[in-house]
Amino acid sequence: MKLILCLASALLLSIQAMAGDVATFQGQITGVVCGACKDHVVSSLAKLNGIKDIEISPTNLPEIRMLTLKVETAALTAEDVNKLLTSDHGESYKVTTWVKKS
Repeated sequence: MKLILCLASALLLSIQAMAGDVATFQGQITGVVCGACKDHVVSSLAKLNGIKDIEISPTNLPEIRMLTLKVETAALTAEDVNKLLTSDHGESYKVTTWVKKS
């Protein structure tokens, strides 16, 4: 019985380690003014390691959208995101605020 409990515990710990923690980051992004722009940003951000979910939603200001990323890393910065976006699309899109929500 102890062997079964030990094996079950080891399996559970392995599964948790593989799943990793998911952090949520949120920030404002400029330049996303149409569906094609949104597709460009999503396809670029999908290249980041550990991306689990990408959401771009409207705000009260037409030139600003809210970007929400769920990522398997706690160390993603606005500079990382902007560097990737600039590499793929020049200065078209820019994250202007950045907060780790969880």
